[in-house]
Amino acid sequence: MLLPWLLLPCGLILLPMVLTTATAEVFLAVPVVQLIGLMLIWNRWGLPKNWWSIALATAVNSAAVATTVLCWFGLYRYSFLLIAGITLRMSITVGVLSCAGVLLLLCETIRRGKLRWRPWVPGLLRTGVAVLVAVPILEGTAWIIEQSKFQPLPMPGTLSSAAENEIHIAAVGGSTMLGFPYEPHYSIGHVLTWQLRQMYPEHKVRLENLSVTGANLEQALARLGDFKQKPDMILVYSGHNQFFHRLEELDLARKTSWGTIDDWMSLSAVFRITNPLLAQQMMVTTTKPEDQRLCGAGICPPHLLKTRLRRYIRQLNDFFRWAKENDITVVFCSPAAGESDFEPNLSLGDPDDAATMEAIEQQWLAVRQMQQNSEWTTALHLCSDALQKHPNVAEFHFRAGECCINLDQPDNAQSHFENAINLDQFPIRALDSYRESGLRAARRAGVTVVETEDVIRRHAEHGLLSRKFFLDGVHPNLRSTYLIGRSVTDAALTTTAFLRHGEPGSPSRMSFVESMQDHDIGAEVLAKAYETTEDVLKRYSDFRPFDPDRRLKEAAEYAKLAAQLRNQDIEPGDTGIESIDEEVQYLNADG
Repeated sequence: MLLPWLLLPCGLILLPMVLTTATAEVFLAVPVVQLIGLMLIWNRWGLPKNWWSIALATAVNSAAVATTVLCWFGLYRYSFLLIAGITLRMSITVGVLSCAGVLLLLCETIRRGKLRWRPWVPGLLRTGVAVLVAVPILEGTAWIIEQSKFQPLPMPGTLSSAAENEIHIAAVGGSTMLGFPYEPHYSIGHVLTWQLRQMYPEHKVRLENLSVTGANLEQALARLGDFKQKPDMILVYSGHNQFFHRLEELDLARKTSWGTIDDWMSLSAVFRITNPLLAQQMMVTTTKPEDQRLCGAGICPPHLLKTRLRRYIRQLNDFFRWAKENDITVVFCSPAAGESDFEPNLSLGDPDDAATMEAIEQQWLAVRQMQQNSEWTTALHLCSDALQKHPNVAEFHFRAGECCINLDQPDNAQSHFENAINLDQFPIRALDSYRESGLRAARRAGVTVVETEDVIRRHAEHGLLSRKFFLDGVHPNLRSTYLIGRSVTDAALTTTAFLRHGEPGSPSRMSFVESMQDHDIGAEVLAKAYETTEDVLKRYSDFRPFDPDRRLKEAAEYAKLAAQLRNQDIEPGDTGIESIDEEVQYLNADG
């Protein structure tokens, strides 16, 4: 009799689900219980009668033994979820292949003109047609569920217009649009409103800055609900903070990804819905620490990066559509960041390949030593050799860029720096994919754009974005903020946002020095900004635990400047990296 041989091991397999707080002694008793139970079953009912029942009983009892062992080592849930993950992938693969096979079989049956050209054809066709119907239904249902995750962002309803003599400017985004670390004294929006107040002296020009430090686009747009009146114009600066939200989503996918297999599996909506749920449960069962080195595994699989990028584009499209429906002008600013003196955080590599990782680190140390000795040509050759073998190592691109600068090869340097940013596996600067997608979405919607990277490059030596324009590699300094703000002003005046207020006059004060004076930027503001920048760079140094020296050194420099400014040992512009009384020539897009 087969049934008793199956019931006993099935009960033992379910034991871990019942005994959620079972001790090791309980699991030690399980094999004893199983052995005694099997002996009693053998004595009472004998062995199963045929080979397939013996095989089934053996498999189920072996599973019970394996479950006991896994529970002993604490791997029961992980193994169950791993089997579920394998089953999911196999089911999708079998389903796709079955559909293709059935279509071929159906075509061959039609060609032959008869159903029973082999004895097994009718039965296989019936089963295959059921699969052929079921797979599209399942995939379609999963696709609908997936789309529900991309519901349009909740936007404000009808807003009342501002008074006739009031110009209302709104700004949304993260820390850069907020004016960090100079807020609330100076920002891109401040420059625009400063100019508008001179162009429309009879009007009240009001800036409502809803930006939040660290906010991604979704969080930034959620602040639109705070509007009490319809703004004439909304400034948007977005792209840097997209990566560091929903980190659990990235962590789950990275640690449970099957590489290329999952890239193919991601074409299935069923997989895209189900696999993250399994991955989340698997992550609960594992606590393996990460090895913080020069190189590490990819932060997440390509299909998830594409999903997150699509989410960003859809949110932009929702916002642009809402603004158009409410007759609100939008100026979209693409993000910019330092490149020539801000290192990538983590390069791509295989932590399990110890020999290769060791070789990469040795090459990196050799390059650094050569750079310290100003052996730029030799260092560049070594970087080039390393990149031929490991083209995705961001660190070598950055080092090659530094060599190119010192060898007067700015174009090559810029190419390497861009690669270093886009290959960074722990990016705190906007990737090209987000910047370019944002610009395309804005242009498709007819939105006015300001390419802030191009604005700053026009004023940079050799067109390279450096510490001369960014405080900490991400946030623009006063000079860059002024340049971007002037460019935003030029872009704003090409729109119809201010037509109801009449023709603008010519501003009498336009220079950078006048902007600093009118916004009361002095030693106290700079000291506070430098202290904040010190904290930021210290935090950024944690992202490069293998080599934090450059960022810690810069943090110390800012701390020293802040202290000297507060003690009145120096004045702005004396020995600092920026001055509030220098002549900054603004170059617009035409010149």
